[in-house]
Amino acid sequence: MNLKELVKRHFNLVDANATVAAVEFATAKTLDGQLTLKFDELSAGKEIFLVDNEGNEVKAPTGEYVLEDKKVVKVEDGIIAEVKEATDVEVEVEAEDVVEEEVVEEMKDKEEKMAELTPALVEELIRQIAAVVEEKLQPLEARLAEVEDKSTKMAVAPAAEPTVIKSNKNAEIFKGSALTKNAEARLNRIANELKTNR
Repeated sequence: MNLKELVKRHFNLVDANATVAAVEFATAKTLDGQLTLKFDELSAGKEIFLVDNEGNEVKAPTGEYVLEDKKVVKVEDGIIAEVKEATDVEVEVEAEDVVEEEVVEEMKDKEEKMAELTPALVEELIRQIAAVVEEKLQPLEARLAEVEDKSTKMAVAPAAEPTVIKSNKNAEIFKGSALTKNAEARLNRIANELKTNR
């Protein structure tokens, strides 16, 4: 197929002079019956699609598909790379995959049955976990009560020694400055005025 035909096909363009040939598509199921493949011709270089239960089509992912007629179709990005007859080994592997899927289904059924029993089991597990947590918390609660008691006593009791504010070098420097003398003079003047006004 040349580029012109590809473009026409992609954009669904029809050449007025060309006659349209109807493309017949065939479908085939995989050996396990899980997938349906759709193609116009089962040969290398042709497109191949997966079809779901609603009829939606997507390009077949890369991989090998063993069909019901025991043909193996090797696909790369939605294009058939190779078609060959299945060997007994490939058919056995496919059959094993079917058996594995049956085992998976059985496991799902068992999990669903276990889910029905879960509420009682969960309650018992919660009880056991709660007992362990309670056992671990008891010493911590006792220790917390002890710390709270000590902090309450410390808040009420007077300090053993008076609180002493250490001298600040900047304050000492400030005391000897002219600002300090000026402030002291103002305070003395205000005090004298108050005495005389009485």
